[in-house]
Amino acid sequence: MGKRLAGLPASAQTGSALRGGLYEADRTATTHERLRQAANEPFALEVCYLSAEELGGLVSAGLGRNSLFGLLERDYGIELAHADEEVDATAADPRIDELFNIPRGTPLLRIRQVIYSTKGKATIYVLGFYRSDRHTLLIRRFR
Repeated sequence: MGKRLAGLPASAQTGSALRGGLYEADRTATTHERLRQAANEPFALEVCYLSAEELGGLVSAGLGRNSLFGLLERDYGIELAHADEEVDATAADPRIDELFNIPRGTPLLRIRQVIYSTKGKATIYVLGFYRSDRHTLLIRRFR
């Protein structure tokens, strides 16, 4: 099912990256939502937005337990190279409270990603919500 990108909760930088390569203003996105679990306990919700025109068949066919990145490479010849990510904190909304079975308003990590192919094209936008009690973020900085 296609969705207009205008409703995406993206910062100006991420929104600009999306409009600049992943989608045109009049195109639609298809979504794939994955609830990640460990020991039968949900710890992450990731929503991937992909071009409905280019990759809609991939998502509509269903991914099951397959790797989205692996399918893109194997079936579509798209090799992913790098991502630009934004990380911040947010409170869980009622839907995520229920999915994660956590108290309302529990702090979460929110990670927004624009993932680029080896050809430099923005290919996937990912909006992820992660339980902050189950994730550690490691950042390596160089001077």
